[in-house]
Order: sequence, then C-alpha cells, then structure tokens
Amino acid sequence: MIIVVIGLCLIKTAQMAQQIQFNYDRILDCIHCGLCLTQCPSYVVLGTEMDSPRGRIFMMKSVVDGRIDVTRTFKKHFDLCLACRGCETACPSGVLYHPLLETAQQLIIENAPVSISERFFKALILRRIFPFPARLRMIFRLIWLYQRSGLQKLVRATGLLRLFSKNIDTAERFLPSIAGFSLLQSSNKDNIANFRKNRKIGFLRGCVMDYFYPESNRATLRLLKKCGCAVIIPERQHCCGAVHLHNREHELAKECIRKTIDAFENENVDFVVTNAAGCGAMMKEYGALLSDDPEYAERAARFSEKVKDISEFLVDFIPNLHFGTVNKTVVYDDPCHLIHGQKVSQPPRLLLELVPGLDIRPLYEAEMCCGSGGTFNITQPKLSLQVLQRKIDNIKRSGADTVVTANIGCIIQLERGAQMNGLNLHVCHIVDILDEALRDTES
Repeated sequence: MIIVVIGLCLIKTAQMAQQIQFNYDRILDCIHCGLCLTQCPSYVVLGTEMDSPRGRIFMMKSVVDGRIDVTRTFKKHFDLCLACRGCETACPSGVLYHPLLETAQQLIIENAPVSISERFFKALILRRIFPFPARLRMIFRLIWLYQRSGLQKLVRATGLLRLFSKNIDTAERFLPSIAGFSLLQSSNKDNIANFRKNRKIGFLRGCVMDYFYPESNRATLRLLKKCGCAVIIPERQHCCGAVHLHNREHELAKECIRKTIDAFENENVDFVVTNAAGCGAMMKEYGALLSDDPEYAERAARFSEKVKDISEFLVDFIPNLHFGTVNKTVVYDDPCHLIHGQKVSQPPRLLLELVPGLDIRPLYEAEMCCGSGGTFNITQPKLSLQVLQRKIDNIKRSGADTVVTANIGCIIQLERGAQMNGLNLHVCHIVDILDEALRDTES
C-alpha cells in the first residue's frame, strides 16, 4: 500500500514538473527590463518588486529551479495580481504572462494553504451558484427582495454585516440595484425576417447583465438588428467560465466552456457577440483551454474564431449606423480584458467619434486597470480601492461628466468610485451611448 501511494505521488510530481517545464521557455523570455512596471496596477500602488510581473516571473523560475517552495507568501503575491495583462501589452519581448500565471495558480492549488473564507467563497458561489443559471436567478430575486423590503437600510444602519466581515460589508454597500428579471430573449419573428440579411449572430447575454443593466443588453440587440443581423440568444447558454478560471477552479471553468459551446453550436451562428469584455477574452481562449480535450478541442477552436466584442463587430457595419447628436463630455476607459486580453482598442474610439455632439476628452492611463479584476474587488478590496482611486483621480482631471467603458465589472467599479468621491459622474456602456444616438435619428 505504501509503495502504491509513493508511486502515485511520484506520478503526480512528474506531471506537475512536465507542466512547469512546458512553460519554462516562456519564463526565460522575460529579460527583466522593467518596462512592465508602470503598467502593473499592483506594482504602481504597492511599489514592491514581488508584486510586479517580472517579480512574479522570477518567483516562478525560482520554484522551477528548486530555490523556493510554493508557500503562503508565494500565494499572497499572486493573489495581489489583478490578471489585467497590461504587462503583455507593454512587454517588448512578447512575454505571454497569463499562461504563466495559470501554471502558478495550479501550483498554488496543489501546495499553498487556503483560508476558510476562500474555501467558503469557492464552495458556495463558484460551485453551487454560478454553474446553475436557475439558482443564480433565485439569488438575484432574493437580493431584489432584500433591497426593496427595507431590510437593506436596516442592515446598513446597524452595521450588521461588519460583524461578519468588513469586506462583505464594503461590497454590499456598492452593490447595484437589481433592475429586473426579464431575461433578454430572441424575437423569432424579427429573426426570420433578418435571416437573409447580413449575419446570424449568437449573443451572449452574460450571467448578471440582465439583472443589473438590462437596458445595455437591449441596446446591444437594437444595434445588431440595425446592422441587418439576425440575433439568436440561446436559452441554454451558460456562464462562460471566466469567474471560475480567475479563482483557480480550472475544471469547473472547462465544464462551463463545454456547455457554452454546446448551446451556441446548436444554433449554427456566424458569430458569437458579447458586450462583456471579460467574457469575450475568455471565449477567445476556449481553443487554447480545451486544446487537450479530444472531444472539444476542434470545436473550441472554431468557437473562439467566431467570438467578437460588440464594438469590434459594429465597426464593420458603420455605413448602417447613422447617429444623431448626443451632447456629453466623455472619456473612454479601456477594459483590461478588451485592450490587453483581446487587443481591441480602436473600434470603441472610432464608434464614439462618429457621434455628433460628443466632446471626447483624453483620459490619462485609460489602459490601466480600474481595480475590478473580475472578483478582485471582492477578494482583495483594499488594493482594489487603491487602484480605483487612481483611476477616479484621472477621470476628475479630465473634466468629463460621463465615463464610457465596455464591461459590466468596470461599470460597477467606476460607479463605486464616483459614489465614494461624491461625484456627479455618469458611467455607462458604449452601447448605451450609441443606442441613444441611434434613437435620436429615429425620433
């Protein structure tokens, strides 16, 4: 029995070593020039080398070389990474940081101790709620009841949540109001009329957009139809898996990926469009994430080739879009997963420039993370707020009255920053501005 256990341990160690060795050449690609430092939110705020991309890569190399072990300290420095991938955009050597980060996360799962709160978060939210759309809908109904019944006011007045967790109390105070429960549906009549036109689009409505910002989803649908596209919203669509991957739940993420592929494949769409930058970045990597899956590898690669962000898609249909005047002073803030993850920067700006009346101001460090980072603002609230404050200070200097972005997590985070600073600042998705301009031409 002892021999069998030892044998299994040696096999597991060999498999891990093989995975690490696979990424070792990528580790050596980093020449430690430091050009990534000013683009790394955690380094800019904390100023510590081990909280920079090159510092974390050096730690990875030290583990592979056997100089250090994967400990609680090692985990801490990687927990403070927002996974914004700004370092990849800045790197002159073309270092692909996010595959290295995923390897490090796997090592942390295998070796580093996990706190009780982290275990609870994964067990409840990631494993028991997000993989099940019906359960997620039920949770949002309970939140709606909590917000509307007066219980929320009582909880905030008494500071009850602070007794359990300061982080939960802070997060609750900036939770957006539930706007509705009517999930966006395809209109079969409209779709049939459009089938002979430009494209058949599969739209990913996202896990939470229909609850917090349903009008942004409706605006997206109107814009796609204005381009002459048939829009299909698969009823069986699932969580894209991003929230699981970001929280080291790799197998759950892959399960979500397979279900998402199944849902859209059944509809035989030409493109899969999303208005959530984080979801888009995740779906464009399905091919790489399932490359070793014999059943889904080719299907995942084909799926990823079809994925487009809404702004990336709309720029190809500019002749279809005739905008009216919208009088706002705006700045555009790049979501990390759009500019760094998907390398989409110009399409949103080109679309905004087409809208008469917009006074578009430059935003210093527009490419820098706002601190949302998927679930980072929940798991690391202190650093998240520090990163957010830097962003809000830059927005204030611009003199804009409206911040335009392209990801729900960024919208929630920036609204939080405006509220904390007492600013009369409107935060919206780019589709909201474009839809307002379109409707102006129709009135």
